[in-house]
Amino acid sequence: MGDSGSFFQRFSLAGSTLREDATGLRLAGGPSLTVLDRDLQIRSYPGPVALRARPVLLRLGDPDAPIEGDLAAADRGILITERSFAGEPAAAVQAQLAARTPLVLLDVLPFSPYGPAPPRTRARLADSAAGGDSAAAPAAAPAAAPGADRGAPVAGTVTLDAWRRLAERCGAGAAPPGRRNLAHTCSQEAAFTLERDERRFATMNLVALLEGADPAVRREVVAIGAHLDHLGRVGDSVFYGADDNASGVAALVEVARALRAGPRPRRSVLFLVFAGEEMDLVGSRYFTAHPTVPLERIVAYVNLDMVGRNGDAGRRAGDSARAVRLVVDGPGAAPRDLERVFRDANRYVGLALLSGRNEILGGSDHLSFLERGVPAVFAFTGFHPDYHRPGDTADKINYEKLTNLTRWIYLGVARLADRPSPASAP
Repeated sequence: MGDSGSFFQRFSLAGSTLREDATGLRLAGGPSLTVLDRDLQIRSYPGPVALRARPVLLRLGDPDAPIEGDLAAADRGILITERSFAGEPAAAVQAQLAARTPLVLLDVLPFSPYGPAPPRTRARLADSAAGGDSAAAPAAAPAAAPGADRGAPVAGTVTLDAWRRLAERCGAGAAPPGRRNLAHTCSQEAAFTLERDERRFATMNLVALLEGADPAVRREVVAIGAHLDHLGRVGDSVFYGADDNASGVAALVEVARALRAGPRPRRSVLFLVFAGEEMDLVGSRYFTAHPTVPLERIVAYVNLDMVGRNGDAGRRAGDSARAVRLVVDGPGAAPRDLERVFRDANRYVGLALLSGRNEILGGSDHLSFLERGVPAVFAFTGFHPDYHRPGDTADKINYEKLTNLTRWIYLGVARLADRPSPASAP
């Protein structure tokens, strides 16, 4: 079901990679927070940056209290926020922040909503959505001049240790603010620089179809997918990605093996392994723009991403060893129907399911299908301290949990593919 009858769907990416040695924040008189030293991690960036400004350090100790102090210096400058609580602040506090227009926006771990991330390649599809000339290299984006209208800010995280060193040097103090929200503008100026290398490269998705047994409904397809990429090597650090997302790919392979062994379901099942999820979902977005099966024939997409650990899903369930988030979304009655199918399948497995609409920060490949109107199921065992860190290794996988989750997904997919009514039936 890939190119020329193969299992491969090839496409090109044009992207950029951060230059670690030239990206960082340096306060006059010290300290320096650099990507190379792992004090600073960049999540997103619109282009090269060369900025000098007095950083604003914002300490949020109460989700409901108004922000005290002056945030004005953050406009077209640098805003670094530390939170002593999980979750989002109240709407009034968010309104105060929304009124500011920083060019560099950094959060302090551990309560940054996205967790840590190493410097990574930012990429866009080189081909147009209509299937443009993949051989034509795009022009490199021009460097933005300091003070230019840049749109979205540079976004990233700093470590708690780096924050404390910065706060001490700026005179903000190391002690938490208690039940207050305080903004402090450094008296010293800081230089923030970000440089990148442009490059172009080829990659591929993997695509395989198990044809359904019933000629009357085999044109209808249940799709199941997982992303194969992770974050690679950064300096001497290897980001293994055992949970994110070797766990999802392993579950996908076992589901494929079991369905192929039979009995074969009435509908067809499409197996998808995506490249580039960590690069803003480029693999799944390429597939949904160039589907090898018409999207209107896909009755549901099931996404497996980070399904092997005792993550934060267990906090709500009170049972980390069995907890799984079951996120369903899509048009009409499809979400209720999909949840019903997978909850019924779980009666034979006994996982602790936490269900809801698509509420996972950061997203995953199911979003590419939802954007095109395809109902989706997302299985996810939650974030953990090794998320996007070298510590995401195979010895920390809960293999019993992963095995049970794989059985559950198999039962759910088999039921969707084999039942008389389509997946979106009320």
